Amino acid sequence: MFAHRSVRSLALASLTLFALAGCPSPEADVDAGTDVGGADAARDAGGTDVGSTDGGAVDAVLDAPVVEVDGGGPGDAGSDAGLDARSDAGSDAGPTEHSCTITVSPSSAPESTPFTFTAESDGATCSLRINGSPSMTIGCESRMVVAGAAVGVGAHSVELSVDGPLGPTSCVTGFTVTEDTSTTCSITITPETGTLDTTFIATYASNGAGCSLMVDAFDLGVVDCNDVFAGMGSVIGPGPHTGTLIVGGGPSGPTSCSDTFDVTP
Repeated sequence: MFAHRSVRSLALASLTLFALAGCPSPEADVDAGTDVGGADAARDAGGTDVGSTDGGAVDAVLDAPVVEVDGGGPGDAGSDAGLDARSDAGSDAGPTEHSCTITVSPSSAPESTPFTFTAESDGATCSLRINGSPSMTIGCESRMVVAGAAVGVGAHSVELSVDGPLGPTSCVTGFTVTEDTSTTCSITITPETGTLDTTFIATYASNGAGCSLMVDAFDLGVVDCNDVFAGMGSVIGPGPHTGTLIVGGGPSGPTSCSDTFDVTP
């Protein structure tokens, strides 16, 4: 609207100067029957003054619609630029804390089951805590296996604590150890084959009681039902051998389990 008034004022001022200079006015041309520039014909044909070298040009300018294009203005441009800058800054900003994930598989199983803990984080240092116990340092991308019997029957929580350049954070998950309904027994001897200088290690576990260990027909005596036993090949002697865990009793009664290994000369 302001622009329209300015154009009209400028045009009126031009007419005034035109008249003062002694030039014939547009009205004189019209009264004299002179159709300068064909303004009247154009007006009659299309309803729009197309302009001429006299007053028709002024009418055309005054009658032309004022078109306003929203360019935003300096203020809008500034606010839009600021908004874009803030939006870009927010989208480009990195994470505000380290990632942290701890999972336990399976989430529920009998106490004879091995539970696998998997830690995943982009932090610098990580530690694991079970049921609020003293934490143990682990790799931020690592796995560890814990026997259900080692933590006992019941619901348990596992917390992964992470630290690094973005500061400390932590995450928690849970798992449940249920009571076995049968007597369990497992034994593994490594390596499967070795020499007289090799140390063979037997790892065994049971939810029972009154356990003993044997190598072939030799009784090694009473042992903890969840433990390890090591023996040199030179003591055991060359040849194929069998290690046996004997469980005296448990939820479903006594049982036993075995594994084999070989000592070469």
